Amino acid sequence: RSTDIWQHSDSGKVSGISTKVDLNIAYRDFTNTINTFRTDEPRALKTETISTYTVTKGDTLSFIAKKHKTTVKSLVSLNGIKDPDKIYIGQKLRLK
Repeated sequence: RSTDIWQHSDSGKVSGISTKVDLNIAYRDFTNTINTFRTDEPRALKTETISTYTVTKGDTLSFIAKKHKTTVKSLVSLNGIKDPDKIYIGQKLRLK
């Protein structure tokens, strides 16, 4: 696997930050990636790719969740859905 990020300094200076900071260069686009630290390996980075699903006629959150191996709770949280009984044809939902 090629390098995704290169840390070229651990003593960089950034305006507004009083301590030294890491300076990194990213070699790929992380726009659609959520980064979280795993509790079993505090220094290891876990990444999850986000994709989208467009709601079609007859869809329900439970159907979409089952189809994409996730939960209604996860869909509601990830998409800021206030009423899980109301989704709309053409609505784009984010999926993990």
